[in-house]
Amino acid sequence: SRLCDEFAERCRDRGIAIRAGRGLAHGRLLAFHPLIELLQEVFGLTDRDAPREARQKIAAQMEYRSYSPV
Repeated sequence: SRLCDEFAERCRDRGIAIRAGRGLAHGRLLAFHPLIELLQEVFGLTDRDAPREARQKIAAQMEYRSYSPV
């Protein structure tokens, strides 16, 4: 864990984006929790977002990321 933290910190210092999700010790029934947490971070979602607002945020990020000027 410490080694991973130090590696992530060095990446951040070099401007490399780091994304992380954390599993819950009591989360056997929440197998996808780390993935959900990661996607919420990537798309800027919060627990207070209504479903429609969450879809709009995801669509906006997907549009932005799929645009590649030639």
